Amino acid sequence: MIDEILEQVAHAGTLLELPGLAIHRVIDGPQTMFTVARNAGWSGAEIERELRRLHIGLCGRNFDADHLYFFVKRDQARWAEYVLRRAGVPVLTVIDERNAAWAEGKGAVPGWDARPARQKRAKQKRGLLARLWDELWG
Repeated sequence: MIDEILEQVAHAGTLLELPGLAIHRVIDGPQTMFTVARNAGWSGAEIERELRRLHIGLCGRNFDADHLYFFVKRDQARWAEYVLRRAGVPVLTVIDERNAAWAEGKGAVPGWDARPARQKRAKQKRGLLARLWDELWG
C-alpha cells in the first residue's frame, strides 16, 4: 500500500493529485471554513503562521487544485477573517462585511510580545546590592 502511494507521488510530482493525503484535521467541533485562492500569492504555511501567531485555533486544513481551505473555531471566525484581511490575504469567505473596510490599508495585526515585561520584572527582582552596583558603576 505504501509503495503504491510513493509510486503515485513519484509519478504525480505533487500531492494535488492525491486528495486523500491533503486532508489534515486537528480537532473536531464547531468550526468555520475559510477559502483562499491558490494563485493569490500566499502559501498555506504562511496563512497558518499568521493565524497561529495571533493564537487563532486552527482546526484543520485542506486544498484542491484551485483553493486552500482553513478551518478555525467558530467563535474565532470573525477575528480570523479580520486578521487575514488585514495581513493582505485575499479571503473568499465573508463572515462580517465590515471586516473588509476595517482592515483596508492597514498592515498585519501586531502580535503581543511579553519579553520586555519579563526583562523588566527580572531586573526588579535583583537584590539591593546588585541594583546599587548597577546604579553606581553600571
